[in-house]
Amino acid sequence: MPSKAQTKTKPAGLGGQEISSSELKELQDNIVKRLIKTGEWDRISAVLKDRLSESGWTDETYNNAKESARQQQPLHFKTLMTEMVPNAEAAVPPEVKEEVLALIRKFIEENTSSS
Repeated sequence: MPSKAQTKTKPAGLGGQEISSSELKELQDNIVKRLIKTGEWDRISAVLKDRLSESGWTDETYNNAKESARQQQPLHFKTLMTEMVPNAEAAVPPEVKEEVLALIRKFIEENTSSS
């Protein structure tokens, strides 16, 4: 069985070209670094924060976390996070995900050279 670093994937947008998990991780890291360097990371983060708030996701997640915390005896932050993160991620409205992904795709298209 291949190790995680040896696993080949076909990420969307690479023309069906197979790359290893480690190459994909390196690509993701480089994109994040460039987003941060250009200030686009902050802009996209602000859009995400605004859209989550507008959709009610922020308040809903806060209230769910408060309720879960009340039920934990004793309260452990790590346990609370383990419980909350998958539910919070799953509750992000599809239109918010699509908007943020579109902003990231646009950034990548505008900041990569096609050879």
